[in-house]
Amino acid sequence: MSKLTRQAIEELNACDDPDLDVHGGTHGICHPHGSIRLFVGIWAALIAFTFLTVAMASWELGALSIVAVLAIAATKSTLVFLGFMHLWWEDKLVIKILIPVVLVLLAIFIGLTYTDILYR
Repeated sequence: MSKLTRQAIEELNACDDPDLDVHGGTHGICHPHGSIRLFVGIWAALIAFTFLTVAMASWELGALSIVAVLAIAATKSTLVFLGFMHLWWEDKLVIKILIPVVLVLLAIFIGLTYTDILYR
């Protein structure tokens, strides 16, 4: 192994930042993970959105209520994906691949659900 390669690996293994972790030394590369404050903030937002969803059950919004509840659910799932599943710190290429795949799968699930409802 060349001296330059060894030096690059040692730089990757150096985790001086408290927000970076080596994952118990399993693969030796530091990854950013966010702080406790971030995770508590996401948790508080999820709790607030849950209370909002429950409160919306008593509001008469007509057809808009489904849209509002789905928007809240989408926001909550986005917070979970980005924060707790560490997608905020993932490569942008992964996100660019992941979003279309998720949207296509969601469209398939919704389409199959409506097909089931239409042909009952």
